[in-house]
Formats: sequence, structure tokens, C-alpha cells
Amino acid sequence: MKKLERENMTKKIYDAVIEILKQGNYKVGDKIPTELSLCEQLGVSRNSIREVSKALTLAGITTSVAGKGTFLNKEIGSITLSDQFLPDINGYTLNEIMDVRTMLEMEAGERAAENCRTDPAIAKQFADWWQEFFQFTDLENVEEHVRSGRKLSEIHFDIMRICGNRLLEKMFLSMMDEIQEARSRFPGGTKELRNEFLRHKEIYEAVASGDPRRARAAMKAHFRGTEAIQFSHMIK
Repeated sequence: MKKLERENMTKKIYDAVIEILKQGNYKVGDKIPTELSLCEQLGVSRNSIREVSKALTLAGITTSVAGKGTFLNKEIGSITLSDQFLPDINGYTLNEIMDVRTMLEMEAGERAAENCRTDPAIAKQFADWWQEFFQFTDLENVEEHVRSGRKLSEIHFDIMRICGNRLLEKMFLSMMDEIQEARSRFPGGTKELRNEFLRHKEIYEAVASGDPRRARAAMKAHFRGTEAIQFSHMIK
């Protein structure tokens, strides 16, 4: 197969992988080529292949089994084209945006928790901002609660404010156009909002309690859940 050029690499790799599966006549349940094999066939880096592999898995198109490989879940003919499946958001793919957010905010969450642990004044300030909001327990009415209270997205700003690194905060703010656009394209329903509320509550509790490892893990779990919601909307 012809080697790929750098322009629009993620979409080109996605389409090329699907073409390889079509040419190989892969069926549902078949084990597909490894990332290393795809790298060699397409002449691209392992990181580039991993981004596409993650997108396919999040969308339920493939399933990875530790120690066994990756398997096809859907008929090739039913798989959405890359222009629909990997939409550009200001020139970036959703994967790129979520990867950078995850890296920045996991670090910010960990540092914010550390600051809460070492500085009682910061811990009290953060708890005062969010304690009443996250005491809410009636998940049947979570939409009304969120509408009448603070937006869940605001907790990310507050964590950046107390993480203690102004450049990290600046980098986060520089992505706001992409973050807001992604959020507007893939709004969650009631069930999804409940899960988002619970994930944000876990982030709040981890940071407020001054537990850096828990905060980092909670932030990572939040973004994995957000990615799953967004990719599920793209393939409907």
C-alpha cells in the first residue's frame, strides 16, 4: 500500500486501516493486524496508529484483549467514514484535544490536591466553592440541580486556579475554543449527565481531601468517560 503523507494524518491512517481490513476480508470476531504490523504497512509512527486504535475501541468498532490482540466488532461495510467519525474541531481531531486535556488536567489535579494537603487555606477555599454543590444526592433531578447551580465545567477552572502553575493555567485557557466546541457538538443526556456529575464529585473529593494520586486517577477516569460519550454520539 502507498505510504502516507503527513497532511491530515489521523484521518488518512483511519481510512487506510479500514482499507486494509476490507482488502483482508476481515469479519466480525476476527483478530486484526497488530499496531506494529499496521505501522510497517503504512510507514507511520506507533503513536499515530495508537490514536486511531483508541478511537476504534472507544467507538466499539474493535475490542482489545490483553495478551490476545484486537478483534473486529462490526461489519466493515457499516463503519462510518473518517470525515464523520473524526471531525475536525478548529483543525484538530477530538483525540488530539482529549489527549492534551488529559495530560494537562491530570497534572493540574494532582498539583491542586497537593496544595490542598499542604495549605489548609487553599483546601478551605476550594471546599467552600464546591462543597454545597456536591452534597446533592438526588440523581433523578441532577439536570435541574446543575442548571440551577454551577456548571460542571467550572470545577476545571477552579482546579487550574489552585494548581499553582500559571503557565499550565495559560495552556489550558488557550484550548477553550476547542473545548467549548467539542462540548457543544456532543451534549450528554440525563444518564450521561448523572455519570458526569458523579465523576466530577470524585474529582472534587480527591482534590479537597489533599490526595494527589486519587485526584490524578479521578481526572483520568473523567476524561475516559467523556471520550466514550463523545465517540458514542459520533457513531449513532
